[in-house]
Amino acid sequence: QVFLPDSVERIEPFGFYYATELTKVNFPRKLTSIGDQAFFSCYSLTELELPATVTELGSGVWSACSALSAIRVAEENPNYCAQDGVLYTKDCKTLKIYPFAKEGTEFTLPQTVEVIEPYAFYYTGLVSVIPSENLRVIGDYAFYNCANLQSIPAGQTLEQIGDRSFYSCESISS
Repeated sequence: QVFLPDSVERIEPFGFYYATELTKVNFPRKLTSIGDQAFFSCYSLTELELPATVTELGSGVWSACSALSAIRVAEENPNYCAQDGVLYTKDCKTLKIYPFAKEGTEFTLPQTVEVIEPYAFYYTGLVSVIPSENLRVIGDYAFYNCANLQSIPAGQTLEQIGDRSFYSCESISS
């Protein structure tokens, strides 16, 4: 467990990258920003509640956190929200992170989702992701090593698929 002092305003990119024994982090009252992949592969991280003060999140902040089953967000947060444990921008147009340990093998994107951020589904065990009719962008590494994923969640509005979005997705058949 890490206790950050209240004076901390920003967690830099890769700040706790591969801190594999980290189970919980307190988010200080002045914290406003968490950088790219700041908690990437923190295998033991089990609890997470994003406070209202954090208004800037990089990509892949909690990707590959294999014990994390849900993300909670303070209702007062002006930029982010969580639905059923999945992290989105407040307008639900961008899916930020699908928790690695979330139960289930199928996920339906809300119809509001236009963008799947880089690393959003990184290493998850999903078999099926049902696309949004409005999905335009699948970010870099979005489904990287989702070995059980059987089809690419692409609709007619898809404009961009990022680098290595489906790398090592060995089960894709359509």
